Amino acid sequence: MSRFIVISLFFTVMVLAIALISGCAGTSSESLNALTGAATLEDLEGREIPASGEHTPLVPTAPIGNTKGFTAPDFTIKTIDGKTVSLQQLTSEKPTLLYFWATWCPFCRRDLAAASRVYPEYKDKVNFLAIDLDPKESVAAIAAYKKNGGHDLIDFAPADLQVLKNYAVTSTTIKVAVDRNRIIIWRGSGEVDERTWRTIFEGLAFS
Repeated sequence: MSRFIVISLFFTVMVLAIALISGCAGTSSESLNALTGAATLEDLEGREIPASGEHTPLVPTAPIGNTKGFTAPDFTIKTIDGKTVSLQQLTSEKPTLLYFWATWCPFCRRDLAAASRVYPEYKDKVNFLAIDLDPKESVAAIAAYKKNGGHDLIDFAPADLQVLKNYAVTSTTIKVAVDRNRIIIWRGSGEVDERTWRTIFEGLAFS
């Protein structure tokens, strides 16, 4: 092979590499701050959420796990309304928020009240599944809680020990945000206000 051909091939490869790098660097996403006027999920405890698109894994599938960056463990559960749903089914439709709670938890009561005031704005963009963590609580008790709390748009389900184990649920108010690819983009806990709930839903909707 002549020296001229070798040099030509070298420069061709270099040009293609530069074009590829430039294309990747040009990708950007709007800040949730600009969209909502509220803090991003990165500002909520150690429970950060990346800007839209940044959580996309570099490989088609990520390992199964219960923290940020992992593929959320799939499960099938029956809601108190008699619907049988799987996480895979939910996330194939919309990003999904999993919420772990109990009827006797005062923090959950206030937390869900704030969520229910904001969630109607996002019901068409985000699924909300509240899973009880107390296996002693009956479907009837959960249904009464849902009705009395005015949580009509939120799906509630009784405790499932395998789900609780897979998600390492040991306390109430745990929130797990799962995107359309079933990747966990944020996990946090604690009672939050309406502004924070809006940030959570906005982050999920744009994931």
